[in-house]
Amino acid sequence: MKRISVETNPNDLDDERLPTLRDVGVNRLSVAVQSFDDKLLQEMQRYEKYGGGEQIKQRLMRTRGEFETLNVDMIFNLPHQTEASLMHDLHVITAEINADQGSFYPLMSSDSTVRSMRKDMGKVDYRREKTLYKLIVRDMLDAGYQRSSAWCFSRHKSMIDKYITEQNDYLGLGSGAFSYLDGGIYSSTFSINHYLKLFEAGEVGIVRHRSVDSTDQMRYYLMMRMFSGALDLHDAEARFRGQFRHSLRAELLRLRLIGAISGDELEIRLTERGFYIWVMMMREFFTGVNNLREEMRLNISSELELLAPEALKKDIVN
Repeated sequence: MKRISVETNPNDLDDERLPTLRDVGVNRLSVAVQSFDDKLLQEMQRYEKYGGGEQIKQRLMRTRGEFETLNVDMIFNLPHQTEASLMHDLHVITAEINADQGSFYPLMSSDSTVRSMRKDMGKVDYRREKTLYKLIVRDMLDAGYQRSSAWCFSRHKSMIDKYITEQNDYLGLGSGAFSYLDGGIYSSTFSINHYLKLFEAGEVGIVRHRSVDSTDQMRYYLMMRMFSGALDLHDAEARFRGQFRHSLRAELLRLRLIGAISGDELEIRLTERGFYIWVMMMREFFTGVNNLREEMRLNISSELELLAPEALKKDIVN
């Protein structure tokens, strides 16, 4: 059975074409809500685009049941987010919408976004992050949800972004896509015009490539597989030719000493303390990815200049 997930925004839930996604085989619809708090939505400049919290809630309630899995994407540790605001968000998801799944991402913006956020939203206080995460875990588990990953909770057996936790390699297609194949990271141009020119010339849109050495491949494997809560050591040793535990003995020892992992010869598991440590690790990892995205976007002008320097200069003059 094919497993297809589509990400969308709240205003797309009113689109009459939405049932077409279900009819062509989409199993999981993930909606970027971020918060139901109108004040926070205004600070994130989402209120005007996607409506207020009550409007978004009604759209989600109408959509529930249309797909095998309705996932609601949320953000926690926003500068002005209070515990009361977060608890209200949790209540809406579990008691009012009765969503199949909720994913709660710690705020993980690029460095440039963080600097611009300070003007409208204030400074991020990472000292609150653990407390807010514990509230999410407690409330979601009490409401009958199960952990699918360190920050994803499902009411029943639901589809998650398994390319993160179960796939060794993945291929990203289109402008701005990233791929991880055979120990290499590939980045496609963020310039749509450049991407189309390359495609028309019979080439791929990749403009950057970096090889990852074997030890870093193992570290990446450890981080991604443990994100779901456990790692099968037999699979890990098979993938890395019996070198996994030997090469990462220092990392695994440190994780045990700080109480992040437990387990035996067959499997490593995250402890309750370890789940939050993994949230922090993934936050830093994706912050790095967002910084790379910003850097790639800054290269769009130079790529356009390579394509048509005279036309570009004319546009700038005009």
